[in-house]
Amino acid sequence: MYFPKSVDANGRDIVDAAIEIRAGQTLPRIQFVLSNRPTRVAGRLTDAKGNATADGTLLLFAADPPRWGEDSRYIATVRPDQQGMFEHVGLPPGDYLAAAVDYVAGGKRTTPRSSRS
Repeated sequence: MYFPKSVDANGRDIVDAAIEIRAGQTLPRIQFVLSNRPTRVAGRLTDAKGNATADGTLLLFAADPPRWGEDSRYIATVRPDQQGMFEHVGLPPGDYLAAAVDYVAGGKRTTPRSSRS
């Protein structure tokens, strides 16, 4: 399996951007850079006493707030197993933060801003 690392159009990385190409316009030179080594975030969820817990959801999100948009590929949720272990594969490379929350409504897109109470 391959994952996008960058998409370069005339020296500009557009992997997370749209470009407009009009009828009759010449396409810019586009270079796709793929990786077969996905990112991996793994760990163990614990309660306030340091005991492993399966009760909660982890919200993984880019440290850069402009990447927090609706349907962003820089935000993911993951549930731990019965031993509190969790793993997520495939976030874009970068710096991330994590927050443990009690509950995420099914089908609701959670962002770091909307998870604050």
